[in-house]
Order: sequence, then structure tokens, then C-alpha cells
Amino acid sequence: MYGQIGRKVLRKATSKGANIIKQAANEKAPDQTGLLQYSIVRRIVCDSLPNQATVQVGTSKEAVYAEIVEFGSSRTAAKSILRPTVDENAERVIRTIGDATCDAIVRIAKAAPNGPGRSFLTFCLTV
Repeated sequence: MYGQIGRKVLRKATSKGANIIKQAANEKAPDQTGLLQYSIVRRIVCDSLPNQATVQVGTSKEAVYAEIVEFGSSRTAAKSILRPTVDENAERVIRTIGDATCDAIVRIAKAAPNGPGRSFLTFCLTV
């Protein structure tokens, strides 16, 4: 039971972090046609471990030229969007994931039949 709850908590928290990257990348993407902006997507990857969640931010297959924009080609210089976006927002993403995880843990612990232990709440609130 707790494995399923943990997985759900981690997926929601990492999704919130990934949304920051997705939104920032959309703002950085050139918008000549809007296709590149529209193609930036967030995908939840199914993990086999209950204490792990992976969310990917990248481009969908519709924007076939996204790879050329990101990495360049023999004729075109790279105009990286995703890597700089991750670098610029890494601390905010980590903080968001941590806050969302902690909030969920506190909410679950408070709803538990015996209530949370004092040291558990103190730890979670100071992370």
C-alpha cells in the first residue's frame, strides 16, 4: 500500500518540477510557427521501483526539426533550448520537488490513524 502511495507522491512531485522546465522551454523556443513550442512535452516514465519516479521533458515526434534547433547541423548553428533551461531552473525544480514531496508526506502522515510522530514532522518541515 505505501509503495503505491509513495510512487504517486513522487510522480506528482516530479511532474511539478518538470512543468517548470516545460514552461520555461516553451518561453525560450523560437515561435515562427509555434510548432516547436507546441511540441515540448512532459512524459511520465513508468519505473519499476516504488521509490523512484522519472519525468522527461523533450519534444514530440511532430517537430522533426527540434533536434536540429537544439544541436545544430552541418549548415545550422545550435540554438539550444532544453539544456540551458534545465541549467537555469535546476535549483527551482529541486526545491519544488522537495516541497511537493514534503507537503504530501505531511498530509498523509496527518491523515494516518495514529497521527505522525513529532520527529517525523519536524524533519519534513525543515527539509
